[in-house]
Amino acid sequence: MGDTNVTCQYKGSGGISLGSGLRSLILALKFEGLRQLTAGELKPESRILFRRNIGERVKELAPFLKYDGDPCQIIYDGKIWYMWDAYTFSNDYPYSQRNMAYSAGDINYIRNSVKIVIDAYNGTVAFYLWDENDPVIQTYKEIYPTLFKNKDQMPAGLQQHIRYPEDLLTIQSSIYSIYHMNDINVFYNKEDQYDIARENYHGREQPMLPYYAVMRIPGEQTEEFIQMVVFTPHTTNRENPKNNMVAWMAARCDGDNFGKLLVYEFPKDKLVMGPMQLEARISQHDIISKDLSLWNQQGSEVIQANMMVLPLKDYEILLVKPIFLQATMGKMPELKRVIVASGEKLAYADSYENALRELVGQQEITLSNQPENLDKTINGIPIDYISAAFRNYQDYIKLTGEGRTSEAGKALEKLGAILREGIQGGKK
Repeated sequence: MGDTNVTCQYKGSGGISLGSGLRSLILALKFEGLRQLTAGELKPESRILFRRNIGERVKELAPFLKYDGDPCQIIYDGKIWYMWDAYTFSNDYPYSQRNMAYSAGDINYIRNSVKIVIDAYNGTVAFYLWDENDPVIQTYKEIYPTLFKNKDQMPAGLQQHIRYPEDLLTIQSSIYSIYHMNDINVFYNKEDQYDIARENYHGREQPMLPYYAVMRIPGEQTEEFIQMVVFTPHTTNRENPKNNMVAWMAARCDGDNFGKLLVYEFPKDKLVMGPMQLEARISQHDIISKDLSLWNQQGSEVIQANMMVLPLKDYEILLVKPIFLQATMGKMPELKRVIVASGEKLAYADSYENALRELVGQQEITLSNQPENLDKTINGIPIDYISAAFRNYQDYIKLTGEGRTSEAGKALEKLGAILREGIQGGKK
C-alpha cells in the first residue's frame, strides 16, 4: 500500500491442521517432505490448504457426476463464490438416441440434477439437489445421504444467480435440430433439418456457441436473463451453405420461468438474415473492410467477437457484432467498433449506443410494445439509461478481466440499479 507492504493472515475455515505424529508424517510425505517436519514456523495447529483448484476439489468429492464446461464466479454477501452445474448421465437409456455434442462422450441420457456452490475463501462445497424427479440422482442420494442438500436450503441470494447450463443447451439444440419435425415423412427424409448457425470469431469460422444475455423477450414486460442459440437450414455443401436464419431458441433462467425453452421459428416464405450473411456484408462493406485490414497489421490484431442475435417483433431481428483491437504484446483487447444490423440496414460506430442511434436514424424498427419515439427510447427504456447501463457493463467486463472483483461487483450493482430505474421510467 503505497511505499509499504501490508501483510495479513488467513482467517478462513479452510484446510486441515498439521497435527503431530502419524498425520504430520503423512502430510510431510505428501507435500514438503522432511522440511515440513523441521520448519520452526509450523505448529501442530497450523493448517494446510490443498486441492484448491475447484475442478480437482469437486471431482474428488463426487467423481460419479459429469460437470459443465463453464463454472461461473458470483459475488454474494460480500464474498466470491463459484457456481457449477453437474449432470447425471448414461449411455444405456432405452430407446434414446446417442448424442456426440457433449464433450464428455457418447451419451443418450443427461439431466442437470445438481447445482454446486463453492466458497472461494473457505473452500467449502455444497451439492444442491435441483431435479428431484431424476431417478439416477435419487439413487446417489440413497448411497450418499449426507452429500446432497435440498434446493430450498440454498440461500435466496445465491438462487438469484442460478443459470441454465451451456452444455445442456448445446445438447438440446443439437437434438432439436432434427426432432422439431412433426411430419413423419419430412422427418424420415430430413427435409427440414437445422444446423447451428456459424459465425466468424477471432479470424475463424465456427458454430455459434450458446451465449447469455439480458433482454426483454417480445411480449414480456420486463428484462430477464436468458441463454440463446440460433439455427440455419441444414447443408452438406460447406462451400455454398444456406445461411439465412430459420429459428431462434432461448433457455430462460429467471424465477418461475427457469428451465423453460422458448423457440421462434421463422416462416419459410420470409428471408431472415443469419449471422454468416452479416459476416459477408461486413467483409464487403467498403469502410468496415478497410478499417479491419488497416488495424490487422503487424503489432495489432483485430478480434471479431461473438455475434448477438436479438429478436424484436414481427420477425425483425437485431444483430450485434463487437470489434476489438488487441496489441500483439499487451494482450489487452479494447472495444473499437460495434456493428448492428436489422433487415437491409447496417450501422457502424464507436459504441453500441451510437451504432443503434445510427441504425434507428436509417430505419424505423418496431420494438416490443414501443413502436414510436425510437430516438428517445429502446424497448420503452430511455436511451440515456441504456447508455449508462452499457458503460457500467463495460466497466464490469474490464474490472473482471483485471481481477478487481470487488470493484467489478460495485459496477454490476450500479448496472442493476440503472436498469431497474430505467425500466420503471419506461413503464411510466
